Amino acid sequence: MTTSDLTPWSAPETPDATPSSSYNVDFNGAGEACPSALPFGPSFNAGTIGPNATAADKSPSFSLTFSRNDREQDLSGVQVNMPPGLVGKIAGIPLLWRSAGPTPGRAALKRNRHL
Repeated sequence: MTTSDLTPWSAPETPDATPSSSYNVDFNGAGEACPSALPFGPSFNAGTIGPNATAADKSPSFSLTFSRNDREQDLSGVQVNMPPGLVGKIAGIPLLWRSAGPTPGRAALKRNRHL
């Protein structure tokens, strides 16, 4: 049961309103009891995609997807071990500038590639 005490601007001439509401707390909205631990069954899908996915001497796109269903535990971390030989195209990563010291001047900037 949830209760409230609402005081109007015209108090004390007008008494407080005290509306209340009751509701059930359950797992699924249909009366099911909450489980002691939420299920954990994430899915994982990875592979090359696009028109160059299986073509020799081409640069296919790589897709990596994790998901989980509603009312399942959240992922707290992910570690991915890529297969040997699968590398990114470094030339395709845009350059970003970052400061190399406390006073960022053009001479103090380093070029970095962020994967």
